[in-house]
Amino acid sequence: MRACLTDSVRTDGQPDQPTIERIRELLAASWERASGLAGGSLGRADDVLNRAVDRAVAARFEVPDAEAVQNALEMKESVDSSVASSKAVMAIVAGLVARFGALKRIPALAGRSNAWLAGAMIAGNRARVAVGRGLREVQVLASYLAGRSAREGVELDDRLLRAITVAVYVDPTKKVDLRYRGKRAGAALAGQWTSNALRSGPARASVVNAWVSAIDNLPLAELSSEWERVSRA
Repeated sequence: MRACLTDSVRTDGQPDQPTIERIRELLAASWERASGLAGGSLGRADDVLNRAVDRAVAARFEVPDAEAVQNALEMKESVDSSVASSKAVMAIVAGLVARFGALKRIPALAGRSNAWLAGAMIAGNRARVAVGRGLREVQVLASYLAGRSAREGVELDDRLLRAITVAVYVDPTKKVDLRYRGKRAGAALAGQWTSNALRSGPARASVVNAWVSAIDNLPLAELSSEWERVSRA
């Protein structure tokens, strides 16, 4: 495991630079462990993140089609105060940055890759922009998903809507994992937004198309039934 996490990953011919996917996986996999190492002060950042995601899902609006998804993402890169205040966004960013310090205390992550990604995350305002944009992306996708479920007469409560949205947002190519709730959802989003801090501008059209396609092809009735079984367990 140590070798896997610290080996350099070649992207564009430059050594010692982990791919965006590797950065996302590293942080998501280490979120809860890093929280313990960094101390209880990160609990507030976790709570703020989860509340912000809850508000993003609850503050949905009409997004009827793929074109509307693209327009909504391009129109406003950052989230508005109905979802999270600038203070809340900064609390989430502070939590992410603090975790990088904690990650250095995990032997398997204390190699060259960790040093590189820590520097990338803290650079400029990218982290703040990535979190604000990420919350907006979650809000738009939840809105699009809610519209489809309403048209098809499949009721999705906010918790299920949140879990599906996070699963699609993090990886639209995989089967929806309904365990994306609570801390697990926060870990996945933190990893996603960390990788987003390395890009500039809104999500690429290919990424948006993948999100839309995944939502269009979700077996909503099956997911709703599965959710009922999971919730009762």
